[in-house]
Amino acid sequence: MDLTAQCERDGVVHALWILGMFILVFSLPRAAGGDTITISGKTYENVYIVEEKVMYYVKIPETGEVIATLKNEVAPEAVRISPDPAERKKLLKEFKKKRAPQKKNVPSTKSEVKAAAPKTKKAPLPHASAVKPPVQSGRGVIVDGKLVVSNVKKEAMVEAHSRRVFEGRNGVIVLTNLPEKYEDSDDYIERSLGFSAIEVPERFRRGKGGAPGLPRPPKFSQEDFENIKEMVTYYGKYYGVEESLVYAVIRQESDFDINAVSSAGARGLMQLMPGTALEMGVTDIFDPAQNIAGGCQYLSKMLGFCNGSLELALAAYNAGPGNVKRYGFKVPPFAETQNYVRKVQQYKRDFESHGIEGIRLAAAEPVDPGFIPGDHTGQFEVVLTNGWTEIADEVMEKDAFYFLKYRERLRSIPKDKVKEVKKV
Repeated sequence: MDLTAQCERDGVVHALWILGMFILVFSLPRAAGGDTITISGKTYENVYIVEEKVMYYVKIPETGEVIATLKNEVAPEAVRISPDPAERKKLLKEFKKKRAPQKKNVPSTKSEVKAAAPKTKKAPLPHASAVKPPVQSGRGVIVDGKLVVSNVKKEAMVEAHSRRVFEGRNGVIVLTNLPEKYEDSDDYIERSLGFSAIEVPERFRRGKGGAPGLPRPPKFSQEDFENIKEMVTYYGKYYGVEESLVYAVIRQESDFDINAVSSAGARGLMQLMPGTALEMGVTDIFDPAQNIAGGCQYLSKMLGFCNGSLELALAAYNAGPGNVKRYGFKVPPFAETQNYVRKVQQYKRDFESHGIEGIRLAAAEPVDPGFIPGDHTGQFEVVLTNGWTEIADEVMEKDAFYFLKYRERLRSIPKDKVKEVKKV
């Protein structure tokens, strides 16, 4: 047999074998390249899952939606994280593209750009929800790779730079315009420090013309409470907060009094502060739907800030996250806060054991949203742009913010949300 011919035949056979294997491999069924999770009987495939201490955040590339669910409500075998980092990165990129705002009427020439650009004031940067204390020794904020050590509050620095925010395992906050360096790292978690505008579904809108707003008569019927139960269920799931926790906070904060106003000026069922409510887009702070939405969002932020610790999140809800951080992520040594944390946790256990039967809405008289409680001890009144008011013992200015100190709590409000500051 001719050796050359034999080699040629062997080469052809080898090539055909490779081609056959190639066809076989790519004809086999392939699993979705992304993550998979089953929530309440519904399976989500080819998604991007962010796992934190107590929560799963499911990012859906097809729609740009994010679903938040408690980890203890999902069976371990119902979650599959893809071992393919390249595919996960591709899905995350598709998700962000879907979430990105669409550009409209983009001018194509320099003259069009000049003509289309109105002379307007620069829009204010969003406010950060997690109030952080002054940077401690050995800690800092990293901005685009450079360590910035400052006595300015971290959240003010976040707002000043308007960059993506990541927190490292060592507690260092990173502000960056190159998020891809941190997104896929196991050593960093992206933190959303700003409030988002609340949304009120149509079924909860009971004012004229469908606008949010529940009339506030002196007495409330059981039908009103049935609506509130539906709101708690909806916003608890929306923000990933247990219903029993929402009820427990309402029980301690207002004792189910829709019109409640504290001596510090907090308002409504979950005792929202006016400045916080304004930043969330709340238009009626006493409206149950808007108040519960704002309270649940704030609770969710505090749980995230405290890495899922219920005890610390409640302390932050009561005394402010800055005080929790200031005391080394422990419950601050304030009698009121320690009592608050103990009571809310007890109420939560009670609701889980015995349910919510027997709850009745309180019947306090309605008050004006700008009402100032007569028993407050503040030296200043801070009037917001919508007419609501806050009280403070001290008011300090720093860049684009007012810092309000009342009793043990320090809060910040953007100056563009404040109409005037008055000495009492």
